[in-house]
Amino acid sequence: MNVWSQIYEAPALLTKELGHRRIYAPAAYRQVRALSLVPIVHTEVFDLAALFPTCWTMTPEGPELMALRSLLSDGSAMPGGEKAGLTVLPLAFQAYPFVVPHGEVAASEAVLVDLAIADQPSDIGAPIIMADGQPARATLTRARLALQTGGVLGVTRALSQFAHEEGLLEPWPLKFELGDGESVDIDGLMVLSRARLEAPGVRKAIRAFGVEAGLFFSAHRLSLFRISGLLSAARAVVAARKREVSRQAAA
Repeated sequence: MNVWSQIYEAPALLTKELGHRRIYAPAAYRQVRALSLVPIVHTEVFDLAALFPTCWTMTPEGPELMALRSLLSDGSAMPGGEKAGLTVLPLAFQAYPFVVPHGEVAASEAVLVDLAIADQPSDIGAPIIMADGQPARATLTRARLALQTGGVLGVTRALSQFAHEEGLLEPWPLKFELGDGESVDIDGLMVLSRARLEAPGVRKAIRAFGVEAGLFFSAHRLSLFRISGLLSAARAVVAARKREVSRQAAA
């Protein structure tokens, strides 16, 4: 499955017939709260590095840039807790439920919206299209962001493929003990090799993609230090679950 497609449950072309549907804050949707490995574009790495490490996952089409938000598959162990984690959202989630153009979708400028249900709404939301037939402010803001993000995705993929072909990426296996007999073992991730930072390929990337490529590589390497926060959060969640099980057993 395309890594971008995993975000969306039921994407549909936005038409007037869907105008009555309501959209809610991103955190109201399960995908936004629970997805631990999220596809991103290179221009957002500086912002995401405040909490999350960034990396690549290999797909049949090539390397895809990702943000790792949790070491637990249910996304329940974000640094600082879910509330803090949801204050630093990947662009795809800021635009949600509007779909970031990707794959075949990227060839069209049509606006798609995911018809997934908001299972934890915090307010009444807003209709996609107002009674006067005009898009709601949230519709305009998020749909525009989705299209803008899709517009950057091609450059991100080209830069990622360039780094891969130049041998700048290396495996990033994540194996940690979480306590209470639990562990995490995540394979298939790649990062920019520290040993290759002075390689000709880095300079070639900057010449080909501009100074922005160098800034992106720097932000990506800095983001890797955030893995310690993910590990601490995962261990805290595992310990809390153990305490809850013990409490219930003693009740």
